[in-house]
Amino acid sequence: MGFAYEKAGDGLLLIGYADGARKLSSRLLRNRDVDFNVKLKGIANPVIHILKKDSKDNTIVMNWIHLSRNSEYAIAPGMIPLFWWPIDRVLLRKIVFREALVLTAFNPAFLMSKLRSLNLSVEWEKSTGNLRVSTQLKDGRSVEVRGMPYFIMLIQRYLLDENAVVEAIRQALVRLQEADIKGNAKIDFNINTFL
Repeated sequence: MGFAYEKAGDGLLLIGYADGARKLSSRLLRNRDVDFNVKLKGIANPVIHILKKDSKDNTIVMNWIHLSRNSEYAIAPGMIPLFWWPIDRVLLRKIVFREALVLTAFNPAFLMSKLRSLNLSVEWEKSTGNLRVSTQLKDGRSVEVRGMPYFIMLIQRYLLDENAVVEAIRQALVRLQEADIKGNAKIDFNINTFL
C-alpha cells in the first residue's frame, strides 16, 4: 500500500493510491471511513511540482477521478465513461474495483494566470472554491464568466486541459466583442468529449 503520482498539467497532479483491502465489499463500501490524511502522508513532496513560483494564488484542491463526494461513481453529462479512456486494462480494472484509487490535486494558480493574460479580472474565493472571472469589453460592456466550478471539476475529474478552458473563454470573448448585443446576455458552454 502506497501512492504514486504523475503531473498531468501545469496545475494538475494525479495521485494513485493502492488500497490494501482484500474483499470487494470492503473496497467498494469503505471509502467514507478512510483517513486520507494518514494514507497520503508525505504527499507534500509531489505537490510541490504543481506550485507556481512567486504566486499568491497557490491553493491545492483535492478531488477524485470519476467519483462524487460521497464516493459513488459519477459522470458529468457529455463526458466519456472511465472504461473508454485510453487506460491500460489491468489498471482500469484496479480503478473500477477500487484496488487502486485515483485522486487529483489541482492548483488553480496556473489557470488564473492564463486567464489574467487575457486581461480578465480573476479572483479565487477560497471559502467557496469559486473562481470569479470578469472583464470589460472595448465598448464598455461588462462580462462575467459564471460556472467556473464546473470547468474546474472538468479539469480535476475528467482531465480536461486547462488550456482548453482558457481558449473556450477567449473565443467567447472575441465573439461577444464582435456581436452587437445590447444589455445582458448569457452564453452557455456545452462541453462534450468525443472518441
